[in-house]
Amino acid sequence: MFPLLHGRRWWHFRRFEGLLLSLACMFLLNIIFPGKIYGGTAQACYLPLQLLAGINLYGRLRPGFWAAALTAAGILALHPFQALSSMPRALQLSLLLLHGLFFFIILLEVFIQLYRAQTHRLHLDARQTLCAGLSGLLLIGYSGFFLFLLLESFQPGSFRGPDPDGVSLQDLFYFSYISLMTIGYGDITPVSWAARNATVLVSLSANIYSLVVIASIVGRTFASRPVQKADKEPASKENP
Repeated sequence: MFPLLHGRRWWHFRRFEGLLLSLACMFLLNIIFPGKIYGGTAQACYLPLQLLAGINLYGRLRPGFWAAALTAAGILALHPFQALSSMPRALQLSLLLLHGLFFFIILLEVFIQLYRAQTHRLHLDARQTLCAGLSGLLLIGYSGFFLFLLLESFQPGSFRGPDPDGVSLQDLFYFSYISLMTIGYGDITPVSWAARNATVLVSLSANIYSLVVIASIVGRTFASRPVQKADKEPASKENP
């Protein structure tokens, strides 16, 4: 039977695969539509998928579900205003805050479910655990992007890029994900004290996440594999 007929239970069971796919397709769509990364064609394609995948993480109507649903509704309500040639600054900042809040809520939920899985209070198979771990790492980068974007919006000049006129959204997106591996390559530099601390926070979070969460996932995956019995030793020859 087609999986759609299984209803919400099937989609919730595949929640981490859907979340990882919605986050990974963002990079591909940014390559296909290299224009505006925020409010452009690419975001119009992957944003609904990300909102649905994030809300689908919740199996019950818990407070986290309502927080994610309300922020997602706010994003969808304000998103059409980006088509305006002169979007009011208050709406711009509100939309940025909602984006950052939504992905931070989703990031926390991924952490919570991974922790519950490690403490054996939630069952996740190997594929779910791997997809959840990778999704968490991508969400750290995405949350960092909106954090940098908010800092640059409230305090212009917080980051210095290759363009003397200032950093673009593409620069901050690139810098956020590069900071998951290293503190940039020198082409984009945090200038203000707040921007430097935010950069260290994103990089430190990614490194701690990789050391603790990813390592525990890999260890758990190998520990769950059946141990192969050693080949029996050949029978010793009888003494002549």
